[in-house]
Amino acid sequence: MPLSTPITPRLNAKIHPVLLFTNNQAKPASSFYIKIFQRSPTAKYNLPSLLSRHPNRTPTFTLYGQHFSAIDIPGPPLDHPLPPTMSMLVKCRDQREVDYFWAELCKDGGKGLGGGMLLDKFGVIWHVYPEEYLEMRGGFGEVGQEKLGRLVGGFGKFDVGKLEVFGRDWEREGDGYVQGEVEVEGDK
Repeated sequence: MPLSTPITPRLNAKIHPVLLFTNNQAKPASSFYIKIFQRSPTAKYNLPSLLSRHPNRTPTFTLYGQHFSAIDIPGPPLDHPLPPTMSMLVKCRDQREVDYFWAELCKDGGKGLGGGMLLDKFGVIWHVYPEEYLEMRGGFGEVGQEKLGRLVGGFGKFDVGKLEVFGRDWEREGDGYVQGEVEVEGDK
């Protein structure tokens, strides 16, 4: 099915994310995200728009079952992006997915912010995290959390291999974690 096939959206969720853009970027941004996440079985535009009678100004789209709307804020063009008050999280199965989503979201002017976060060309902040990291975050005591935070803070894009070595070292050493194969900034 082509990505541009219109469907009637159903909003079963109580909360629906709306991405705000300026300078007529809502439709290009929507197209950009649909192209990146096209492997999603539900990556498509949902027209007519839920929020307006002007679908070119307020496109809605669905990625992996999550409905989104994109709105162009009327008014004169801004010379700066809107302040970041929300970010998106992409859960990745492995390094291949981390690499793919990182590269695609950084295309044409996006940039890494550190710790697995990036800012795309439209000013949206993304966390491109491996599922393993999300599972690890709650599995360590205070010392482990602090060391995991320092490890991740040293990443631009996530390095799943280093994360796996850290996890193995931690499992071997427990709360008495000693510097293993992975160098964690600040360890002595």
